[in-house]
Amino acid sequence: MNDKHREAGKLMLRFLKQIAKDNGLSDEEIAKRSGFIKPNVNRMFSGRYMPTLENFIRLGEAVGVRLELQAPEDDVSKTKVRSLDVPKFLFAPDVSQKELFILHTHYPACLIQVVQTIPATFAVIENYDTTDDFSEVLQDAHEFFKNKAAEGDISN
Repeated sequence: MNDKHREAGKLMLRFLKQIAKDNGLSDEEIAKRSGFIKPNVNRMFSGRYMPTLENFIRLGEAVGVRLELQAPEDDVSKTKVRSLDVPKFLFAPDVSQKELFILHTHYPACLIQVVQTIPATFAVIENYDTTDDFSEVLQDAHEFFKNKAAEGDISN
């Protein structure tokens, strides 16, 4: 790892440490959430140990930060993300507003608002790609939502 990459890694670790501090998370709590032992959490936050990408993601998730990869603005339409194990749908509940959103992570990427009517209605409120046809995505999101509700993961 060259010096430039090591310095960038240390900056990201300092960022995670600050987020943990802002959220009142101790190294012990982060260790429980991440599955690391407390001394390793301390070593990563101090910069004495540079974690692998997988361990950095685990550490980030433990403090409430999700790692996102984004192509430069002018290359977004050309970029293909391959062989990442990313679920097709992610729930994004807004507890304070008592709202539920579903993020469709594959093409076309969009944020869907779930309105708690009977049956639940779905509306694309944010479009991250250059398409206008979300009918198939909304149908998939509805099926995903129904399955999760049937499994008891969410209430409908």
